[in-house]
Amino acid sequence: MIKNQQVQLLKIEKVKNQTLETAMKMKDEFLATITHEFKTPLTVINAALQAIESIYGSQISENIKRHLQRIRTNSYRQLRLVNNLLDITRYNAGHVKLNKKNLDIIFLSRAIVKSVDLYAKQKGLELLFTADCNYLELGIDEEKFERILLNLLSNAIKFTPKGKGNI
Repeated sequence: MIKNQQVQLLKIEKVKNQTLETAMKMKDEFLATITHEFKTPLTVINAALQAIESIYGSQISENIKRHLQRIRTNSYRQLRLVNNLLDITRYNAGHVKLNKKNLDIIFLSRAIVKSVDLYAKQKGLELLFTADCNYLELGIDEEKFERILLNLLSNAIKFTPKGKGNI
């Protein structure tokens, strides 16, 4: 009798696990589909911006150029979010591959920090980069490291009140 109950419990557990796996797979497929659907219009928006600047560049006022730049900045921000969602679905599906290379992490980090310095200054913030050494070689995926550090820096800048010091 007890053995029969254990077999039944194992069968129930197996069905439960299969149902959970199916639900997770459906969630990942949904995320992949919706992410691609978001990516297409963002690509069209960026292409339209390039066309406007290419065709009408000399006729565009500085005020309109500022608005176009805001559109570009925010569409790239949305595209990064979409790419992050795609990465999550790829990771969950076991398709994320690291392209590790030995790189000077100090040089790379300093360059990334420098690339957002103007953005920080526009908010009245000062970015400081310090390191205990001048050179440190690590095996890293440069693209993923850059994405992570840029995300951290942009969030730090975005959520630090205007003119409130150093980051």
